[in-house]
Amino acid sequence: MPVQCELHSETPATFVCVHLRSGVACGFHWSDEDPEDPWPDAWCDRCEAKFEEEGELEASDLCVVCTGCYETVRGRNVPIPEPIHPGQLVVSAAEFGALAHQACERCKVRQDAAIRAWPKFAKASSWYYDSLTRTIRFFDDPASPGVIADVTIAGSFSQTSNTWMWCWANDEYPDAERAKVAPLEVFGDVRGIEKFRSGQWAGDEIDGWEVTQIAADIFQAEAIYRAPMDHLLVFMLLNRFRSYHAS
Repeated sequence: MPVQCELHSETPATFVCVHLRSGVACGFHWSDEDPEDPWPDAWCDRCEAKFEEEGELEASDLCVVCTGCYETVRGRNVPIPEPIHPGQLVVSAAEFGALAHQACERCKVRQDAAIRAWPKFAKASSWYYDSLTRTIRFFDDPASPGVIADVTIAGSFSQTSNTWMWCWANDEYPDAERAKVAPLEVFGDVRGIEKFRSGQWAGDEIDGWEVTQIAADIFQAEAIYRAPMDHLLVFMLLNRFRSYHAS
């Protein structure tokens, strides 16, 4: 059965669970009914647990995707950040602490690499965030060369209310921007991590760093940055660093 996809035109259709379609790091299980099928029906760790308990999945658990989207879904959900293990549906406070620590260590490696490749990223005296192009520029003098990177907003910490809000839960951002990090909500839902499945919660700045580092680790961001904006500390995932020359 073919399906028409905006991204991949017309391709064969297959089924995946709704968590795989919208999530990230949710695990990946597939049907072995046809060993020759390169795109067998697939589902996440949570749906695997339901399948083992009930013997089937409901139609509402599944959705149709094209084979191109299937490959994207598979690539996004197979990698699971350690120490979370395949099949894990509940993450304890101690396990979350271990996840945050390991994500921090992995992010530090990428952060250091970005700083070595682009010294002005760390040493520039000024920065400018362009909300239209979703880029951030680091520079000493507006007329001099600098470094620019693409930005994905992870979320923000309010210094007045002491709360964290995910970008995906903040309707002040465009839908396209919120969609970039929306898979993290599904990740939190599948893994039972309240700080990821709740859009806003009380915490402190350290919490903002922790969840941003985990997000950066999951999405393999090149670096992270915390930008003060009035009473907010906006946490960003940075990618595609390149030189910038003022016109």
